[in-house]
Amino acid sequence: MLCTAVLAMASCNLFKSASDEEYIAPSVPDNIAPTLAEQPEAKPAKKTADLYKLIDPQTMEQVLQYKPPAGWMTGGKSDWIPQNPTVPHFFYVYAVSPDAEMKFATSSNMQLGGQGRIDQDPLLQPNTLAEKLFVPAAQKDYNLNNVQIVEALYEQAPDAAQRKQNHIQQGAAMGMRFTDVRCLNYKLKVKGTRDGKEYYVFYMAPMDIIETQPGMSFVHTAEMLSVVSWGGPMGTESKVEKLATEAFQTLEFNQNFLKLRQETAQILTQQSIAEANKKWDIIRQRHLQNMRDSDRRLGEFLEKSDRDHKRVMGGGGAGSSGSGSMLDKWDEYIKDVDRVDNPNGGEMYIDNRYDHAWINSDNEIMYMDSPSFNPNENAAFNNREWKRVR
Repeated sequence: MLCTAVLAMASCNLFKSASDEEYIAPSVPDNIAPTLAEQPEAKPAKKTADLYKLIDPQTMEQVLQYKPPAGWMTGGKSDWIPQNPTVPHFFYVYAVSPDAEMKFATSSNMQLGGQGRIDQDPLLQPNTLAEKLFVPAAQKDYNLNNVQIVEALYEQAPDAAQRKQNHIQQGAAMGMRFTDVRCLNYKLKVKGTRDGKEYYVFYMAPMDIIETQPGMSFVHTAEMLSVVSWGGPMGTESKVEKLATEAFQTLEFNQNFLKLRQETAQILTQQSIAEANKKWDIIRQRHLQNMRDSDRRLGEFLEKSDRDHKRVMGGGGAGSSGSGSMLDKWDEYIKDVDRVDNPNGGEMYIDNRYDHAWINSDNEIMYMDSPSFNPNENAAFNNREWKRVR
């Protein structure tokens, strides 16, 4: 039996470690509120979007950030999966060249579990794994047809000894004794066609495979650590690999979000799914109530300030439009985001440093500054409908 679950984000040699400086959710102290009231509409000139920031739509926390190549379109997706008792979160980020010919991407970790010894799992044979997981991904994410496997292999990871030792120590701390630990890099290259032109996609997945014997039989877990992929027209392999590697060396995860993710995972593993869902809803409602209370207190102060600054606030001004409006705008200003309607339902936040944004039915967002580019008219993207949100 094969089960697939999203695991905690682990370090990969392509990623640099997160910054020691914690991300702190913005707030509005009382001592700066009068300044805000006096200049509610003041906005700086548009900043250059050097860094792409993935904002989680449910918590409004930044998940990660990285620096894409200059001029490239970029986007991503952040989803919560509360039914997953291990780690209830998934992310996916990507960048596309201005001509939509080249692309690279990375996503959350993934876990493949099975019964028996490691060598007995057919999915851990290179071609089988490619056919089950990556060929469909190349068809969907890179919009390729007639996908064929060019190369699929496992290699021992350069840092295998250290990774293995880390797993053994972690297992011992939990009272577990592993019967086999293998630390590999899975490499795959496929080719396909788009509009009659030949393209390739390369996947690289560091993989730690851990085998145990908890009872009378063996079980094993294969954890893929942040799969990275890149692709483009045949002949551009070295160029795109270089761009992808440079970009992902700048990738940093937000420690606040990782902590929240870990705490939620602990809740879900300690309780049944139904109980966890109830507790998550209680936590969420409590958080929302705290935000409403904070909005109300700040709103009362701002309404009083508005009455004293009608000329600056434009008469009725922000105070009459709702006590939370000023706080919302300040929160969005601090995080470089705007709140807009999501065509798939509800509201969403988009990065305000880009001129244009599109979203598809999978809630993947694409950002660009070109006013003439329409992903629905480009073969690289038209396997899914994109709707413009700015």
